[in-house]
Amino acid sequence: MLLPVRDGTAWLSEACAPWTCDPYLRAQVGDVRLSMPAADARRVLADLSALLAFAAAAEGVTL
Repeated sequence: MLLPVRDGTAWLSEACAPWTCDPYLRAQVGDVRLSMPAADARRVLADLSALLAFAAAAEGVTL
């Protein structure tokens, strides 16, 4: 499942293997790629969102 984002793409994936694999969130913006277990993604994305909101507020930008 691809999820469009402002300047990139995010998707969930599972490895193709004969054993059970955890789903991963994979994101790409330009040439930068990020991959993390989906179970960790909510906390990481919430922390990143808070950091971006803080930085935007410091610059006087509304998100």
